[in-house]
Amino acid sequence: MSKTESRPLERYFQALERLAEAPDGMVLVELATELDLPGATTHRLVNTLVEAGLVARARTEKHYVLGPRARRFGLSTLSTQTLEERVGDILDALSHELEQTIFVVRLVKHQVHTVAVREPAAPTQAIVNPGRTMPLHAAATGKAVLAFQSARFIDDVLARRLTPYTGDTKTTADAVRAELATVRAEHFAVCDNEFDAGVLSYAVPLLSPDGTVLFALGTCGLKSRFAEPGPAAVRELLAAKAADLSKRLGAFG
Repeated sequence: MSKTESRPLERYFQALERLAEAPDGMVLVELATELDLPGATTHRLVNTLVEAGLVARARTEKHYVLGPRARRFGLSTLSTQTLEERVGDILDALSHELEQTIFVVRLVKHQVHTVAVREPAAPTQAIVNPGRTMPLHAAATGKAVLAFQSARFIDDVLARRLTPYTGDTKTTADAVRAELATVRAEHFAVCDNEFDAGVLSYAVPLLSPDGTVLFALGTCGLKSRFAEPGPAAVRELLAAKAADLSKRLGAFG
């Protein structure tokens, strides 16, 4: 009996580690060789991980990759410093191009937390700061994240009291659901005076290959000073940068 075989929990972790190192996936015989386990044992191990959502099939029925739960865990544990190192230059360039505040948020429980911010060269008002929390039903970045969560998660969020931050905040589940459907279809969210009075913001989700969304990219500014570029141009620019950010966010996406 191999050392790996004698420690059941250890071999599960080793399987996940090997798959994390192989973004294109591994076939069962490759994984068995890496783990020094019999094929039948590896098959049972992988099936257990698949049932738990930690491993999934990819490319062909024979290839296995990290599953959505494992990817979500990996992304949720990225430190702020790591995020800055991976995406800071993209945020700098985007802030310079739009001349508006640019920021990235991460889903934490039932809010999004700002994890990286770039202000324009001559900011007139700091609207978003690192560490600031924002609601899922009102902020553009919150909507961009919420729209791609599970039906159960969305139901849980909308069952809670939806705070009216301004007179324009949508506070009924039906109204928010209708907007989330649009966000899913367009991969683009708007917050027009719904969270911060007088502020216009746009956001796009950062999608991993399996559809997991824990992060969103947003831009905001005082509505009176954010007439240009228009929504269509902002959407196109954010979408292009979101693709780059998703690649940078790494080993998991």
